[in-house]
Amino acid sequence: MRVKQTHAEPDREQYMANPLQSYSLIHHMHFDWTTWRRLMEQSLGRAAASSHTPNMIRSTIIFFVGVLAGLDSFSNAQSREHPARSIYKLREYLELQGNLVLNLEYYVYHLEIKLHKIQEALLDMEKVHALFEEDKRAFVSNPVNSFSLIRHMHSDWMKWQLYLSGDPGQEQLAYMRETSAYLPTKDDIADALLGMERVRSVYGLEPQDMASGLLSDVQYDSSFSPHDCRSLAEYSIGMKDYPTAERWLQVAISLLQDRNEDPVVPLKIIDVTQTLVESYRAQRM
Repeated sequence: MRVKQTHAEPDREQYMANPLQSYSLIHHMHFDWTTWRRLMEQSLGRAAASSHTPNMIRSTIIFFVGVLAGLDSFSNAQSREHPARSIYKLREYLELQGNLVLNLEYYVYHLEIKLHKIQEALLDMEKVHALFEEDKRAFVSNPVNSFSLIRHMHSDWMKWQLYLSGDPGQEQLAYMRETSAYLPTKDDIADALLGMERVRSVYGLEPQDMASGLLSDVQYDSSFSPHDCRSLAEYSIGMKDYPTAERWLQVAISLLQDRNEDPVVPLKIIDVTQTLVESYRAQRM
């Protein structure tokens, strides 16, 4: 009989003791936030300036807003601990995770402000351009229009280039860089992987059940990502436990088939399949 264990505020300490949650949190913070910082370091402004269009900024905002909901729910849900980590340290990670999500929200806010300014300016430009399209000869024959057009193209477009070349959210990017030193380390990841393997082997759990949050017939409100499963598979390969590695990889492939590709930390089915093939070969050598 399966028991449904859901997250409730009074059971916060118990929820933090869920080893599935602690592993997923440490894995996410060690790998994913570094990738987010690198994405934010890319010069959005210079690329947009070269194309003279806000489409890139708009697409980036849509992308960030789309993932923020997932990150926010992740931050609220990731309250737990595994045998090698203290509750105190996990609380620190949880607090940092919440701050990073809030920081990313501010980053999106600054992107939206910039996009709004560009859209307002475009409306004015489009009105002038519409008059030009109605009667080009009459438009350029008007000395007022001619002067305004020449002045605008000589002065304003240079200012637009400078404006678009400046990337918004520099304060948020600086915060991401400052907090990099406080993210989980390689040792934390190693401890988390060891803890997960101990839980699996001691209780005789199947990777598929663990990935779906099922521990000893208790269903927790938690789950693993394909990245979580692949890392556990790589750990098992390092321990030469190829059968377990293959089961983790099969779960990762199944999860990838059921969801869209992560745009920030991509993981392709073909890459996981290649690792699975290599594990098969190593097992039979």
